[in-house]
Amino acid sequence: MNILVIGGTGHVGSLVVQELADRHASARVLTTNPDKCTLPKGITPVKGDLLDPASLRAALDGIDTMFLLNAVSPSELTQALLALDLAQESKVKHVVYFSQIKLDWPDCPHAVAKAGAEALIRYHDLPATILRPAYFFQNDTGLKQPILGGTYPIPIGSVGADMVDMRDIAAVAAVTILNPDAIGSDPIIELVGPDNITGERAAEIWTQVTGRLVTYGGDEIGKSFEAQLAQNMPGWQAHDLAAMFRGCQREGMRGKPGAVDRLASLLGRPLRSYHAFVAETYQHWQHD
Repeated sequence: MNILVIGGTGHVGSLVVQELADRHASARVLTTNPDKCTLPKGITPVKGDLLDPASLRAALDGIDTMFLLNAVSPSELTQALLALDLAQESKVKHVVYFSQIKLDWPDCPHAVAKAGAEALIRYHDLPATILRPAYFFQNDTGLKQPILGGTYPIPIGSVGADMVDMRDIAAVAAVTILNPDAIGSDPIIELVGPDNITGERAAEIWTQVTGRLVTYGGDEIGKSFEAQLAQNMPGWQAHDLAAMFRGCQREGMRGKPGAVDRLASLLGRPLRSYHAFVAETYQHWQHD
């Protein structure tokens, strides 16, 4: 099996690459700068750019399986459509596409981009597995200052998200890449965790683990919240993220019945819990 990983140098993608290496698989990883790319044994960098069709064609030469995780960006949809179109042209036998759990949020550019990419998969009738993750546990690792100050600041809302550990996401991705027959007849896999976490529940768990009172910061998502996000990311991305939280407050990020059992079956073990992640994270913070 010849594998091309697109998005293999980011937070989730690098974990997927490591999972493949741990399973003694070989793969190519698309990167704009192979000389500065450090990869595990058996994983080879290949130069390419998602906005350069010629480089993508070259990277896809001889590829059987393509894993596609293109990052949030103003050109996210264009990047995905190019990669999927060229995968069809190259007669790739299996595509694993990293989407998101909610697609019907038209005010959220990220969701619209994922929905558009999935539409092209259906249009081309590509042999594909679609991974739809919920909110990541690891998004909370940067919250040390507000949480230890007594506030859980992420406006998840009261419907809640079935938050999931990125390490479980990566492990499931590796299974689907290496053994597509394992997923059964449903090609859409919801990547969720075992617990539904609301804003209030997250604060409660942080209180239990830290031994100090942590309260939920509330559901307010306005210009001030967006401006606060924009201190650490481009303005367009801050607006996109605010739209995602509005969607989460409206509808939540919930998996269908049976989603957790399906993932546990694929992995052969239980999924990591948010409480365990919080305990692990707090221990790291104490040694920072």
